[in-house]
Amino acid sequence: MQKFLISLSCLFLFNGLCFANEINPIHINNSYNIFSDPEFMPTEKIIKKQIITTYAQDNDGPLKTIYHANEQGFFEKAITSDAQYNIDVDYSVHSIKYLNKKLWFKLNEQQNITSIVDDKQQNVSSLIYNQSGQLIEKNTDDAVWQQPLKRRYEYANNKVVRYTECWDDGCSLGEYSYNPAGWLIKVKSKSIDDDVNNSQSKNNQTDNSNSYNIKCTFAKHNQHGDWTYGYCITPDGVTNTTFYRKLEYW
Repeated sequence: MQKFLISLSCLFLFNGLCFANEINPIHINNSYNIFSDPEFMPTEKIIKKQIITTYAQDNDGPLKTIYHANEQGFFEKAITSDAQYNIDVDYSVHSIKYLNKKLWFKLNEQQNITSIVDDKQQNVSSLIYNQSGQLIEKNTDDAVWQQPLKRRYEYANNKVVRYTECWDDGCSLGEYSYNPAGWLIKVKSKSIDDDVNNSQSKNNQTDNSNSYNIKCTFAKHNQHGDWTYGYCITPDGVTNTTFYRKLEYW
């Protein structure tokens, strides 16, 4: 469950459409896709702090994860129940602290993070963007990140609608659903064949909803369109995870 909460941007201000302070939401979302997950992106207003309390069947007690973002909206810090998984991003010096390691990131001309390197300047993560500047692929060194070796995102209406992620032992597909206002309401995931390297993940879609391993529902949205409560169920209808989200805005 900890990896669900922490699965791993532009730094300057751009002309935006939906957020205050003339900030482009694409670059805010990129920072969450790099260092967290789409579930925790802001919907309409920049989030300063969010506290996610998770109750899972396989844990003795609740897990608490705290996310911080800076005034520009970019993901900046994660404080977790297991301190080794804390993340601290310092945009002023292009550094990342994670798993007791100090890492560094490089930027392209559009000020998007394109690679992350270790102290020896060895690449431990590479990132690819589409023409709109949205993150579409993240490749990571599993020995460093303890996270997926490859993750790909697909978008519709500037929202993440699908991802595939692969480890050494297989791949999974996740799909995101939104209501007409663009608020996140469902995420479902399942295992798939590991052939995503040479085809779009949409080729792996199925209409059989029972094939999904986990279905998560997000509800009790606030006035800014952000969910504050959610739960996940297994294929046999058992609720195995419940989570609550407390939000503070800039």
